[in-house]
Amino acid sequence: MTDAMDEVLRILLVDDNPDDRALALREIRKVLPAAVVDEVGDGERLDALIASGADWDVAVTDYLLRWSTGLEVFDRLRRERPGLPVIMFTASGSEEIAVAALKQGLDDYITKTAKHYGRIPYAVRACAERRRRRREAEAASAALRQHKAMLQLAMEAAALEAWEHDLETGSTVLHGRSEQVFDGIRREMGLERLLGYLHPEDHDRVRAQFLAAAAGVARFDAEFRVLPQGRERWLRATAIVDAGEGRRRLVGVIEDITRRKRQEQQLREADRQKDQFIATLAHELRNPLAPIRYVAHLLQPGAPESSVVRAREVIERQSALMGRLLDDLLDVSRITLNRIELRRERLDLREVLGRAVEDIRPLADASGHALSLAQPAAALWVDGDEVRLHEIVDNLLHNAIKFTPRGGRLSLALGHEGGDAVLCVLDNGVGIVPDMLERVFEPFVQVSAGPGAASPGGLGIGLAVVKRLVALHGGEIEARSAGLGQGAEFVVRLPLSEAPAAAPSATGEVAAEASWRKPRVLVADDQPDAAESLALVLELQGHAVLTAFDGLQAQRVAERERPEVMVLDIGMPGLGGDELARWVRSQPWGAGVHLVAVTGWGRDEDRRRLREAGFDAHLVKPVDVDELLQAVERRRRS
Repeated sequence: MTDAMDEVLRILLVDDNPDDRALALREIRKVLPAAVVDEVGDGERLDALIASGADWDVAVTDYLLRWSTGLEVFDRLRRERPGLPVIMFTASGSEEIAVAALKQGLDDYITKTAKHYGRIPYAVRACAERRRRRREAEAASAALRQHKAMLQLAMEAAALEAWEHDLETGSTVLHGRSEQVFDGIRREMGLERLLGYLHPEDHDRVRAQFLAAAAGVARFDAEFRVLPQGRERWLRATAIVDAGEGRRRLVGVIEDITRRKRQEQQLREADRQKDQFIATLAHELRNPLAPIRYVAHLLQPGAPESSVVRAREVIERQSALMGRLLDDLLDVSRITLNRIELRRERLDLREVLGRAVEDIRPLADASGHALSLAQPAAALWVDGDEVRLHEIVDNLLHNAIKFTPRGGRLSLALGHEGGDAVLCVLDNGVGIVPDMLERVFEPFVQVSAGPGAASPGGLGIGLAVVKRLVALHGGEIEARSAGLGQGAEFVVRLPLSEAPAAAPSATGEVAAEASWRKPRVLVADDQPDAAESLALVLELQGHAVLTAFDGLQAQRVAERERPEVMVLDIGMPGLGGDELARWVRSQPWGAGVHLVAVTGWGRDEDRRRLREAGFDAHLVKPVDVDELLQAVERRRRS
């Protein structure tokens, strides 16, 4: 018994004889001078102490009391203060009473005689010590249970399974704590049977590591595949040698790492696709650059007109191809980041399809394909973005041309089912294997075009863009194919809308625009080649053109010449195109100037920012000449 315990002991002393209480208290003070003793000589005092919430380390009670008996006090304290040790000290009891009380849980029984008073403090101290030890054991047991519960929870959350292998008997036990590993069933089996679950390719490696760990050569730590019920799963097992309890064994944990391994595989596949994409991108971007550089030599002074015409056609065609590749990249980036905003309006899908077919027919003809279009007589109205819908059809048709050998057949059909417009693009090209029908819509996934295809290769972006654009319109797309060499069909479903109200005729406005004279244009770009080539194109169309090669020069020219149209690059030194546009709008003469932005920035937020700066049109480099001419001549009325 420690001195610290003596200092905190609190004792309940119940005896209706004050002289006997005094004798007992005297003996207690001799041995336990710091103890706090609550004396009780009647029932009211006992009731009050119990009601007050007082608690004690030990209770000492006489047997025969004026208001009760020691056994009744013992029963009451056992109910009111569970676990409180009780000692009976009496001269009125008997051997039968003592035996009965001890059987009921009484902690000690002392006969009240002169020579036994000295036993009281030692019996009190022994009871208090037993109670302390019992409480410590209960606390340790509770802590152990909590620790086991937390360990179990942690192992289940981490999909861990405890295991041990007896190095003498050769038996292995899986403890079955985690339902995610071996279904949470406790199992005992021999080593060879356990190794029999392993994937054949991992068996020898894991067995060698296991035997090395058993021999004490190395720590066991292995990742391997198992094939329970034909399902491949990845596990990681670690173990150390334990020589306790007179036997040697390996003890450790098994972790289910299937999910991590699949993610690693996905990352490796993504990395492979990234490398393939970068290599393909470099190849695809070099392709249009090469013929442009070649035909540039045809544009020497004195070159025949036929050479100039041919060079112009090649440059236009290849720059358009490069622009398309860059647009695809920008689209997939915007789509991945959810930065596409649809500019919805009520559209007749027949008109969208008609324009798309008209645009792509020269490419189909050059590839030797027969292209057909079937549409209903009545309009099919949808609520959509005309540019993005055109992009959907354009990508699908380009895809069909690319994967169809020369002389193939392509068809585009529009119809409706229920409340949906149904668009089908069908070809008799190389087809798609069944396991690629879903994957063709993933970014950068490429399907071999096969020998004889009109345009082999590609970035693997077009169909990913199509799927996202269709989804943004509330529709669905499905790829179908009977297999390699059987052609492919892409089916797009878009929700139909009601027909729009009739719009007023714009004939008068168109006629008025046609009568406008060619406006005077200021072209500003910090790349002289770009500025001068744009100026040359506009001059050939009858425009009077001024040029500037930075923002400040353009500001001076505009202040002096007051042009009606300004075609401005954005990233110019000194004064950016957006700053110049704000300056123009702040001038008394600037309200009627038509501002056209020509820039490499084509994100939605860039368009919004330049619109706020005062621009009327936004063209992304490389600029299509027809779009440039339309933007310039669609000037504001002053």
